Amino acid sequence: MTDVNPADISRQTFLITKKGFDAQQVRAYLEDLASGVALMRQELEEVKDRNTVLESEVASTKAAEEALQMTLVTATRTKDEMLREAKEQAEELRHEAFQEAQRARSEAIRESDDLLTRSREEALQLLEDAKRNAQSVIAAARAEGRDLRDQVVHLRQALASSRAALEGTLTATLETVAETDDLLALANLTETIDDDAPVVVPDPEDLGVISEDVAESEYDDVEASADPEPGLEPESEPDAEPELVDALVGETSSVELEFEAVPTADQLLAQLRSIGD
Repeated sequence: MTDVNPADISRQTFLITKKGFDAQQVRAYLEDLASGVALMRQELEEVKDRNTVLESEVASTKAAEEALQMTLVTATRTKDEMLREAKEQAEELRHEAFQEAQRARSEAIRESDDLLTRSREEALQLLEDAKRNAQSVIAAARAEGRDLRDQVVHLRQALASSRAALEGTLTATLETVAETDDLLALANLTETIDDDAPVVVPDPEDLGVISEDVAESEYDDVEASADPEPGLEPESEPDAEPELVDALVGETSSVELEFEAVPTADQLLAQLRSIGD
């Protein structure tokens, strides 16, 4: 009897014979035995279940261990491979960087040489253009300077001619004005003097002293008449002589004032030269 079922134990029947065991005791014992077997079977099942769980856990642990071992192996191999690959990639990157640096350096040198060449060519071209422009400007300035000098010479010549013509015209005008003033003074004096009185024509330069000459002349005549010959009565002088002196003095003063108000020819010529200079 390898497999004992508690239910089978409870349902087990025996033949009743005389002089055997007590049936009730046997039944009670069988029930107890069935209960014990059932408990044992339950515990056995629990143990089996626990064993299964443990086996499962062991299997899982073993699998995890194997996986961990594989992971460790893989990690080690991966580490070595990663290191090797990293070294290879680093070497490749270093080589590529070096090659790129070499290309960039060569390109920079080439561009620098090209830029330097173009800069030199442009500088030379600008220098040549500047020289040509400077020569053109200098030539134009020299030509303009020559033109200006010619214009200055022509202007000076024209100014000298105009000055000479103006001086001649001014001199002639001043002479005409002087003659006209002389004639006017003579006419004024002629109107004031009686027909029987002597006529004196004053010179324009001596009009300032004409009254003194006339006064001295009249004074000499008066003295000569004051000393008559013995036995002769002195003749009385006409009253017109003092009036003539007064008239001459008055006309001379007025003419002298008119001449002082007009500038002289030398003064006008000096002003003209200062304006021309």
